[in-house]
Amino acid sequence: MVRMAFNITLLFLAVISVVLFYCFGFDFFHSQSDNTFLTVIVLFLMALYVFLFLLCHCLCSAIIRLESKIVSIDLSQDGNIKLEKRFIPISRLIISINNLIYRVKEKIEFDNRKDYIDSITLLPNKKWVNNNIGQINLTSCILFEVESINGVAERLKYEEYELFIKSLTSVLKNVVGDDAILICISSGKYAIGISADLRIEHFVSKIRTISNIPFDSFSNTIYVDFWFGSSSRLEDRIDVNTLLDDAKLALYEAKRNMVRHIHFDSSIRQNSELEIKEYNRLKNAVIDDQFVPYFQPIVDLDSGVIVGVEALARWVDPDNGVIGPLDFIPLAEDVGLIDEIGLSILKKSLMWFKLNCDSIVNADSFSVHINISIKQLMHVEFVNDVKSIIDALDYKFKNIHFEFTESIYMETKQVMDNLNNLREFGIKFSVDDFGTGYSSFSYLRDIEFASLKIDRTFVCSNNIELLKGMITMGISLGCDVIAEGVETREQCGLLKSMNCKMAQGYLFSPPLPGKEFSELLRSIRKVDIVS
Repeated sequence: MVRMAFNITLLFLAVISVVLFYCFGFDFFHSQSDNTFLTVIVLFLMALYVFLFLLCHCLCSAIIRLESKIVSIDLSQDGNIKLEKRFIPISRLIISINNLIYRVKEKIEFDNRKDYIDSITLLPNKKWVNNNIGQINLTSCILFEVESINGVAERLKYEEYELFIKSLTSVLKNVVGDDAILICISSGKYAIGISADLRIEHFVSKIRTISNIPFDSFSNTIYVDFWFGSSSRLEDRIDVNTLLDDAKLALYEAKRNMVRHIHFDSSIRQNSELEIKEYNRLKNAVIDDQFVPYFQPIVDLDSGVIVGVEALARWVDPDNGVIGPLDFIPLAEDVGLIDEIGLSILKKSLMWFKLNCDSIVNADSFSVHINISIKQLMHVEFVNDVKSIIDALDYKFKNIHFEFTESIYMETKQVMDNLNNLREFGIKFSVDDFGTGYSSFSYLRDIEFASLKIDRTFVCSNNIELLKGMITMGISLGCDVIAEGVETREQCGLLKSMNCKMAQGYLFSPPLPGKEFSELLRSIRKVDIVS
């Protein structure tokens, strides 16, 4: 750019020279008249041309050298341009550039400092940890997350929440003091770096005292509690980031197990890695649609007729065969795959019934029981998903029974809304594993159940009075009482003597794949082994 400007300037001066010579030079050299004034003007202009030419050449050369100097400056070092004699023609420009470089360096340093400080809490952040990892010498780390009681903080506006976090951070600084490094990992999540393992419980106890302090944010009073995960350096090669990663896993375990504080050990990481592998297997199984219903009959104890069926989820793994629900349902609920698995079982169960209803005695009253996870009922789209399956199959039967455990009563308003909406298009409800869950019976009053299934642990002679009371309660509530886990004729006799009308268990049949269960229904009309 500088050379181009220099060349344009020379061209401009050359053009002026030609014009001057054309206008005045001819008369100057050929005129016989003595025109002194004109001679002076021509000589002055020629001298000016030479002066400007030399000045432009000098300035352009200096600017070119200056440009190469500026490009080669290392801003991390001194960064100033040294003034040399050959730069004297533009010394003032060099001084101005040095001032500009100083301001640029100042701005870069400010931006760097800002990147390492959380903008709300003004505490060092995770980037600061990464940048100073070689200088931080810690033996232990505590990672903790704030939990507001009743979720008040989470419902605040952004501005109100920021004020709350600032107040909380101020208290945390006072509690932690100068004995440890307090770091803001993310909104509502902090880390403490300490230099002695024995002080972990000390700091956890000190921080938990904050739960007694009310925080006022506008018109809201907020009380908090904390979840803690901690880790210790077991080897010299473990750095701060590894301590944080270990503490993060411990914090996750604490929240999942509803324990306020868990200290990391190697088994947590091993279990985590195993869960990740199991999740990947489970996710691939969902994608490949490897889940099928197995059917177990529900038998009328008076007539021996199969009056219903429970669809039980099975994972048909190509490598490991048939896997029972206890080995994958808890993980599916944890990682959010239970919705897809549950809807797949529902769809296949209804398809099976439609295909076999012609071979079933009293098909209109034949009940199809399907287990539903509480996690499914908490989903806002669950009702629409169920309705879409029923509509797509053109399923006209009103024999669907959703089974769920007694913990249903402990869940959210969304669950209750979903139950009401499901009931509107003919789905009935059944309490599964009755007697093992929620201790209050008020849910039996608030939710209209069609049947009550007594858990297998109560179906024995050791619990006669309790079993009789449960059966009587179910009958008085207008529910069909179904005893689960029946394996002997003696249990059948005991249940019949207590006026229990229906039962389910291995005495009648184990859970069977759809094709085998269809053959069972066609081969026998009723079970003849009931005493």
